[in-house]
Amino acid sequence: MKIDRAIKEYLNYISITEHKSTKTIIAYSHDLKLFENYLKECGLIETEALDERAVEGFFKKAAKSYAGTSLNRLKASVHSFFAYLNKRYDLTDPSLNIESSKTPKHLPIYLEKKEVELIIDQFDDQKPKDLYDHAIFEILYGLGLRIFEAVELKVVNVNFEDSFVRILGKRDKERIVPMPATSRKVLLAYYRNVRPLWLKDKSLSPYFFINQYSRRLNAMYAQRLLKKLALQAGLDKKISPHKLRHSYATHLLTNGADLRAVQELLGHSDITTTEIYTHLNREELKKTYLKAHPLAQKKER
Repeated sequence: MKIDRAIKEYLNYISITEHKSTKTIIAYSHDLKLFENYLKECGLIETEALDERAVEGFFKKAAKSYAGTSLNRLKASVHSFFAYLNKRYDLTDPSLNIESSKTPKHLPIYLEKKEVELIIDQFDDQKPKDLYDHAIFEILYGLGLRIFEAVELKVVNVNFEDSFVRILGKRDKERIVPMPATSRKVLLAYYRNVRPLWLKDKSLSPYFFINQYSRRLNAMYAQRLLKKLALQAGLDKKISPHKLRHSYATHLLTNGADLRAVQELLGHSDITTTEIYTHLNREELKKTYLKAHPLAQKKER
């Protein structure tokens, strides 16, 4: 198979089947274009002709321009591409022995509980627009959904009677996420009082979140909304839908939730992805200790 055709097929697959975000697809497309250009320079245009030496040559060249996280992303893109070809066409994966570069771990940024309260205090739920915005915030922080999951959420998958939503996440993995009482109250108010007002001509839109033009929630709208709310609350950190997800997981663990349970709620296939939040939890405990314990406040003599 021609390499350019294989790359197009792979990008189409991660978009339609794996529901990768637009940002991720653009990043993978950029990385694989670099890989394709290098292979062309080497006279390689067929996937069957690729071997470990060709892959190593590409990363050796890339290492001159990229380092750390950027180089690891390149490796992840290429490895994911070959993993797809291996699964789909049983082609040997020449990237298997390529190791990731060691990079320092950065803990996810999350909101403190007081910062969450400062944001929630801004909503006037008597106003349709505010209630809509509040509902978006609750679905991202109160239930920890990914932004694409919130955008794609359908009415049929929201169960107010039993207080849960059914989510179809990455790789079409289904999970059930319970609605906290406060989140349920806001989401139900939006569903009963705002959504019917914004349904034009009794449109049968399947999506739970629709705006005043009867269009489904736009991810960029959520990004801008959170940026505005953080600014108005006087927060010195940038927040995004994913940072609300970080906050959701951190606050669950801080309040004693089991790591495996949090893994299920987030829809992580690998527990190691969830374990990063245990580091945040330890940092939170350390901060509390340094602030509250008498011995921690004593200065060394």
